[in-house]
Amino acid sequence: MIGKIMGEIHHMTPYLPEGGAGLHDRAVDLIERSAALSGKLHPITLKGLIHLLQITNTYYSNLIENHVTNPIDIERAMMHQYDRDPAKRDLQIEAKTHVDLERELDHEVASEDVLPTSPDFIRSIHRRFFEKLPERFLQIPDIDGQSVLAMTPGGYRNRYVKVGHLVPVAPEAVPMFMEEFHRQYDISRFGRAEKLIAIAAAHHRLMWIHPFLDGNGRVARLLTGICLKKAGITGYGLWSISRGFARFKDDYMSALAVADAVRQGDLDGRGVLSQKGLNRFCGFFFNTCLDQITFMEKLLDLDGLVMRIEQYIRLRSSRLIPGAGPLRPEALHLIREAFAFGEFQRGQASRLTGLKERTARALLTDMVAEGLMVSDTPKGPVRLNFNARFLPVWFPDLGPHTE
Repeated sequence: MIGKIMGEIHHMTPYLPEGGAGLHDRAVDLIERSAALSGKLHPITLKGLIHLLQITNTYYSNLIENHVTNPIDIERAMMHQYDRDPAKRDLQIEAKTHVDLERELDHEVASEDVLPTSPDFIRSIHRRFFEKLPERFLQIPDIDGQSVLAMTPGGYRNRYVKVGHLVPVAPEAVPMFMEEFHRQYDISRFGRAEKLIAIAAAHHRLMWIHPFLDGNGRVARLLTGICLKKAGITGYGLWSISRGFARFKDDYMSALAVADAVRQGDLDGRGVLSQKGLNRFCGFFFNTCLDQITFMEKLLDLDGLVMRIEQYIRLRSSRLIPGAGPLRPEALHLIREAFAFGEFQRGQASRLTGLKERTARALLTDMVAEGLMVSDTPKGPVRLNFNARFLPVWFPDLGPHTE
């Protein structure tokens, strides 16, 4: 049995796309543009916006699984405000768990001891996500479509499964394939641009191994984000691979399926799997990353953002935003100042708005009370409080089109 399983390890070849796939230049472009994107924002603004984007990232990752939880409902769950409907509540718990885990992993990835592609770390991602979910998320239909299996959080699958036309590796072979996965895709082995190429290939190969009964897509997307950060991709978090995969879901599934294919003759590489298929998936991966960076470059253009904030204030004055009353037009100056410089002292409100001291102070107090601004102390500096209510106007198309 061991000899047979060891032989099957080679069924994961080729491990990387061919150099001729033209990915190196796209990797360099991605590194440079992602860094420039983060350079557009003050560090305080950057931190606050990424906090919001982790919620939209969760929305899109769930959407790929056909689990729909509006960012506003996810934000409510983060404050332990759950829906009375049990099904919606369960989805909120699922989303909150995802956001919490992503934030935990962000802190951990800075440690030199973290080996994100190691089997133990990948299993810990799965365990930490699923152990906090309602029981129904652990009930998985068997391959026969008749019976239901109970999934163990963090446990490798002990059954054969079928994913579309793919029957992944034998369950007894999973541990050895995961060890081989780490040997081949440990990003510390690669140069900077080559790290990204390895991360793209690893995303598919982890899905191909399919180590868990369920949750492989979620784990792969979380792992990909961790690896991008571990690889030093400054700015990741301002753009999300999950949003890209969700926006182009059919293309994503098609690219995965093509890379699942076995070698198609002598002109298709020397591995067991299709070299052309892996090249295509990695090309799709990079195109998706660059598309998301382009989207955020436009969204974070300061002039365009100011115009959208002005529109937001006009809509409020016209009472066209549910649950929000009129807002003085001078609020724009405070919002712009906080966006550009991260924060400002409360005593600056009069100078920034041109209003009398008492009127400016009252405006700022109202903005803090309703959550437009936030401060760590009652008299401390204030900064923008990015939240899901702003998405439709401030950041159109970043979240769902409707609330």
